[in-house]
Amino acid sequence: MRKGGGVIARPVDGRGEGWLQAFIAAMHWRACQHAPGVVASLDLGGVSRVLDVGGGSGAYAMEFARAKPGSTAVVFDLPNVLPLTAEYLRRADLQDRVALVAGDYNRDDLGGSFDLVFLSAIIHSNSPEGNRELIRKGAAALNPAGQLVVQDFIVQEDRTGAPFAVMLALNMLVGTETGDTYTESEVRQWMAEAGLSRVTRTDTSFGTSLIVGRRA
Repeated sequence: MRKGGGVIARPVDGRGEGWLQAFIAAMHWRACQHAPGVVASLDLGGVSRVLDVGGGSGAYAMEFARAKPGSTAVVFDLPNVLPLTAEYLRRADLQDRVALVAGDYNRDDLGGSFDLVFLSAIIHSNSPEGNRELIRKGAAALNPAGQLVVQDFIVQEDRTGAPFAVMLALNMLVGTETGDTYTESEVRQWMAEAGLSRVTRTDTSFGTSLIVGRRA
């Protein structure tokens, strides 16, 4: 806080194998508690191919695959994360339904021909400029009428609440170079700039919000 910026010099993919395994395991446990309800709340009527950006263990990608027979998903994450993802997929016997693509969403394009692009617990790690570009990439990866879903802790417009979202903003200040929590209007603006419309918001029972924009 005295410095006014992050104090951790090492990026997530540079903190050692032990740290990464523990981090992905913790995120997997949390995601498994919430994924069924989150996926069930989304409109999957026209969805057959899903991209989970920064998908970690693949918990959400697997839930999308389970929710709709015949659908497939892709987990896009860093090269050193994907061997861990592959093991979680093997345990769930979903290797044939969920593919793995290595890349860095800050540098690489996300591919294309997806009906739904999912960004869960991603935007709070990035700067506003980084999120604007990431959402642009996500929108470009969508089929016509496809949807981009942001799940995150959304801070109130005056940035004084909700309490967890405000505390998470402080955590991101300490632990990342440019991370923060963001308002609904900021996410809506990034989506509008990326050509997405019909934006809706749904709040979950565990504190996150789902903000969904659709490609024309």
